[in-house]
Amino acid sequence: MVEVERAVENIINKLNWTELSSNKNAIFILEKYPDKIDWPQLALNENAIHLLEKYILENPNLFDKSKKKTINTFWNNLSKNPNAIPLLEKYPDKIYWRNLSLNPNAIPLLEKNMDKIDWQQLLRNINAIDLIKDYINNINLIFTKCKESINMQLEQNISQIYKSSGAIGSIKRQFEDIDWNCSFFTLSANINAISLLEENFNIINWKWLSRNPNAIRLLEQNLDEIDWDELATNENAIHLLEPYLDEINWHYLSLNPNAIHLLEQNLDKIYWPNLSKNPNAIPILKQHLDKINWNEFSSNLSINKFFE
Repeated sequence: MVEVERAVENIINKLNWTELSSNKNAIFILEKYPDKIDWPQLALNENAIHLLEKYILENPNLFDKSKKKTINTFWNNLSKNPNAIPLLEKYPDKIYWRNLSLNPNAIPLLEKNMDKIDWQQLLRNINAIDLIKDYINNINLIFTKCKESINMQLEQNISQIYKSSGAIGSIKRQFEDIDWNCSFFTLSANINAISLLEENFNIINWKWLSRNPNAIRLLEQNLDEIDWDELATNENAIHLLEPYLDEINWHYLSLNPNAIHLLEQNLDKIYWPNLSKNPNAIPILKQHLDKINWNEFSSNLSINKFFE
């Protein structure tokens, strides 16, 4: 333990405390240096609930509307924190519903407040698949009715709206030109949405799908649709990447936790700021301390293993 404390002290001034504060595996450092904590960022930290509960009780200024910016950031970030639901239920007026819509543990709370859901954000929520299915069905129904309504207006009421017929025509053209599926682009990154995407193939965004670790079968069947830059970050796509080493985006690959063997064989291609964030790169980083980007390293989820 003494050796760990000494090691931490040796790099303490190199760390980025904003990044470190949201790192769920850096609690052992944050508890030792509470004066350095970035509290709005700590609100994102799922392992810091005990620290956050104490902070809320000791800081009535969190309810002071005159300090709006800092306070909003704190509560906005807390709304994303999967372990903060009991805290948020105590202070419902502080919930930022856009971020709560992303929170995988907030489904019961969201179901009770359907009118407050940010549906675009919910598409990324891995536990919201049933809600998303209903959303897609409703959206498709709305779009169909809207198109029918515009066509009926043009066909049946043209004599009444002749003065604005140019505008209606313009609206119709714009309506028909809209790619409604762009509304669903984030769904393609949702690891639990594969069956839903297979059932609604036309709403797939291949850029986002290329980074989805559960989408490998779909990607293998549609190689010409792959975004190879994004694929380089996909931890389950190593077998797809290995035949194309000359085409790999090594900046992106340096983030991939399952690409360590490739990176070890190509040290000259590593992008060290990204590798510094890679949770499986601790052995390489320990061997190349001079190449570590400490700002990026502060967000590394294996920071605790670095000091072992």
